[in-house]
Amino acid sequence: MIARIDSSITWITLATLFLVPLVFAFNGFVSVFSELKLVTLHLGAALIAILWLWQATLTRVPQRTARQDKLSFDLVSWVGRNPARWSILLASLWLISQGITVILSPLTVVSLFGSDDARSGYNLYDNISLFIVFLSVALRFRSQKNLQLLVFTLVASGTVAALYGVGQHFGFDPLGDSAGRNRVWSSFGNPLNFGSYMVMSIPATLAMAFLDRERRAVWLAGLSLALGFQLAGLWLSGGRGPYISFAASMIVLLLAGSSIATLRSLSRLGLVLLFGAMVAAVIALLPSPSEDIALSRVLSIGDQIIGTDSESNAGGIESGLEGRFEIWGATLDEATSWKTPQDDSALNAALRPVFGLGQDMYIYSYPLVGKAHEANDLVDHPHNFELQILMEQGVVGLLLFVGTVIALLLTALNVVRRAGVSNIASNPINLLILALIPATIGKLVEMQTGISRVSDLAMTFALFGSIVALSNVVSSMKTEEVDSDAAPKQSPARIDPWTASPLTVFVDHGLLQFEWTCVRLTCLSARARMPTSM
Repeated sequence: MIARIDSSITWITLATLFLVPLVFAFNGFVSVFSELKLVTLHLGAALIAILWLWQATLTRVPQRTARQDKLSFDLVSWVGRNPARWSILLASLWLISQGITVILSPLTVVSLFGSDDARSGYNLYDNISLFIVFLSVALRFRSQKNLQLLVFTLVASGTVAALYGVGQHFGFDPLGDSAGRNRVWSSFGNPLNFGSYMVMSIPATLAMAFLDRERRAVWLAGLSLALGFQLAGLWLSGGRGPYISFAASMIVLLLAGSSIATLRSLSRLGLVLLFGAMVAAVIALLPSPSEDIALSRVLSIGDQIIGTDSESNAGGIESGLEGRFEIWGATLDEATSWKTPQDDSALNAALRPVFGLGQDMYIYSYPLVGKAHEANDLVDHPHNFELQILMEQGVVGLLLFVGTVIALLLTALNVVRRAGVSNIASNPINLLILALIPATIGKLVEMQTGISRVSDLAMTFALFGSIVALSNVVSSMKTEEVDSDAAPKQSPARIDPWTASPLTVFVDHGLLQFEWTCVRLTCLSARARMPTSM
């Protein structure tokens, strides 16, 4: 029974993560929600929680009959110096602090359930569901098989979303509402959310090249085709933030791959990337009813950074970084005043910097500090995840979230380090490391300028949990240690550059050069000490 519950939780989690980014919003389809993504997330999280409680009840019954009612769990010793466990603890405290924020909110019901389905991912109900997804992956996916299933889910959902996004570009959109738009958004409702999901799925698809299949050529060709559609989807989304985040994820993938993967494996990955880019180029160059503005947006990234390019928004807030700078400045002004639509009591006013304005309250407080425009701009997000948390959840919420992210990054660093210095860097582990860690870091970079919603936050929190689960998988694997003192002294064997990682080849080449230099110096010194012949 326990094993069946475990399996049910795993498959419900995977089904939820697959469906949330793909379902469309149909107004009036359900009476309570207009956004079916929320229905899917909440239903999946509720089923997971119910099964988890059922399993906990079944597990506790034998313990009570054995008279083990005394609590023996030591939180301090359990956490220790393990950053993965610290991330679970900090994430739990973060959720508790959000409960306090809801109590102090001017509109408790809004902070608890949200006021608009289009602003998903920030009320307490959504955050509880996301936290359940995080815990489910962190605690139930602690095996290579389950983590590979998570990677398959990310790749499959990303490919399906990309296929539909490419179809939108060519005028095929029977379910969505992208008519007359030059930036595609697939089933996400916003091109930034679509682009950010591609930032997560592309590294996972590339890492699939590490899998050994009987028909390797067919397998790699299929991966190249799927990657090509995802790259085309990212390109056609037209989001500068996702473009930069994609570059960051590729840099992380290259750095991690050079430490744990072989040159032969990396060359296979590079081949898939090359053919995928060719497929994306063909898709982008084909004639379509939509104008491809991606190239102009890529070329304007530099101008946006130095502030020489601005895009008019018909009297409203400028798009790009200039508009974000305006929003960020007004948000920081709010962080010094903490104005709310209604008068606060002295106690609530004093606690605003600590616990924030309340979930989903940013849209009501921004007009009190934001600059007035001719157009009626409703700013419901500062285009920065940390600023959103600071405003709505206060300093405590921000510190706990940042602490959770730092713990996850330290966990990821430990995973790469352990895999790089031991002989456990097998193909399945390489796949998991290069699929999950670059995707997570790329998404974290995108969250600095994007607008995260449930459509991409569900997989984001799953990736957070996967880092914890991956750490447990790597730690539990047995590593073979070679006793250098007991081994007979032999001349060092030459390292095959195709079966060793680039970092190993570099170090080995440097050591050989150093040894050869020492031999030459020794010979020259011996010749200098020899007596001259008469």
